Amino acid sequence: MKQIYHNPLPYLCLVYPAHTGCRFTVKPADALPTEEICAHILSQRIIARYRPQEKWILHSHPGTIIRFSLEHTPDAVISVLKRQRTLAVSAIPFFPAGSRELARATAKAFRYARVVIWCGHGAIASGKTLRTAFERIRAVNEQMKKETASET
Repeated sequence: MKQIYHNPLPYLCLVYPAHTGCRFTVKPADALPTEEICAHILSQRIIARYRPQEKWILHSHPGTIIRFSLEHTPDAVISVLKRQRTLAVSAIPFFPAGSRELARATAKAFRYARVVIWCGHGAIASGKTLRTAFERIRAVNEQMKKETASET
């Protein structure tokens, strides 16, 4: 996450989805998108409908979010974040990477959430800028660090 924050380009694959289906183009042309690409594309379509000003989606694997979501149910994760007044966050249970279930659950969560935690996997966030999406994930990760520290 720190490397991405300071120099994002080597770690990014910019995806330009087609208007229908799960077709897309990428930049740089030789980049390989994540196997969750359909979840990203379907989420972009939902976000475009509900919050068209948010053009960016960032998917990452922050260690604290992954550990916390492995130790707690999705409802408990959301409860902790709401109690701490964190921005609109949703958490979905584990689904296999690249599955239709993951794509559908993520898109559904993005109707209201700005960050969706993929329990046991990582997080995906939307934002008006890439930096905004990054900061949203970072904020959730920090909240979970505080919660973890208070549990011990």
